[in-house]
Amino acid sequence: MRPRRLRDQNKAYNETPTKGTPMTKIDILKQVVGFVVGAGVTRIVKSTIENNIEPEEKLHNKVAVTSASLVFGSMARDATKDYTDAKIDEAAEKLKKLIQSKR
Repeated sequence: MRPRRLRDQNKAYNETPTKGTPMTKIDILKQVVGFVVGAGVTRIVKSTIENNIEPEEKLHNKVAVTSASLVFGSMARDATKDYTDAKIDEAAEKLKKLIQSKR
């Protein structure tokens, strides 16, 4: 009886194969910067709302304020992520042109 081949012998073994294209360094940088800026913006929005809205006793008012806080935080996070992604792309292009002009 022949042993079963679990993988093609000519290919490298990978525990976690990726689907699609792997992330570039720029993509990883965008993810990290987007996460950090998004967390900061969300915290700023939450603090601003907490400091300016009187806490209400009724549950539906607390739910409404909390929901609005999450929505505003998400909107601000998305806007700042788009902005930082564009700035990272600009910087990468300028760096690429600078390196090419030095050659």
